[in-house]
Amino acid sequence: MSMEDVKCGKGGLNMINMINRNVAFDLETTCILSDIELKRWQDEKVAKINKNKTYKDKTKLGKIEEIEKSILKIKMGIPNKLKETIVKEFSVNPLKNRICAIGMTYRNKEGELVEKALAGRDEGVLVDMFFDTIEEFMLENETDPTLVGHNVILFDIATLKIAIIRNKKRDRIEQLNLKNRRLLFPFSKYSHSYIDSMNLYNAKLNEISLAVTGEGKIDNGSKVYQMYLDGDFDRMTKYVQSDATLSFMNIEELTM
Repeated sequence: MSMEDVKCGKGGLNMINMINRNVAFDLETTCILSDIELKRWQDEKVAKINKNKTYKDKTKLGKIEEIEKSILKIKMGIPNKLKETIVKEFSVNPLKNRICAIGMTYRNKEGELVEKALAGRDEGVLVDMFFDTIEEFMLENETDPTLVGHNVILFDIATLKIAIIRNKKRDRIEQLNLKNRRLLFPFSKYSHSYIDSMNLYNAKLNEISLAVTGEGKIDNGSKVYQMYLDGDFDRMTKYVQSDATLSFMNIEELTM
């Protein structure tokens, strides 16, 4: 069914409401490799090595020494494989990462696609952008949103919750005047206020997009950290917006 069919009433009122309630959003994240975080990571790894009963003492000492040398290189700004490992580990961990870009997509009352995206170093500004967009959606559509995306529950929402607390933005939730704010930010893996394509198909966003819309991702999430270091926020903005729109279109097609 095309959007024109829906706008002309062929899909019925329920179909119109369902589509208009969807707000897709996607986050890109980076991490802060502070001395405190690195020390905590190092202590955890060393403890695991020492607890490993299959390692001989010489092997344990060698592995611990290797970690110490790599951590020192990271602090000195020398590239190494361990840094890549830690960056990847921290960036996908909602308890350790930082939001560096956000993209959002929804349809207005006329059925037109509205796309918004922002990237930068100020996480608080990015959190505000999320709430500003939700407010705009609610004012125009006069309804609470249904948040949609890919892996949105276990990653994007989980990351956003911590960012809201860290940046002292809890008051923005109250200001939204939601009919049920716990539906938007529930302490639950499942909620009627989310549609997650990861739960529909255990596959990557690119695979689902190619199968559903014929369009794939325009960039790679593994490159976000370097974009952040380079200050290439234009590229990051285009990437996060594209992913948000891909998620929106996928779910619009799949929830037929």
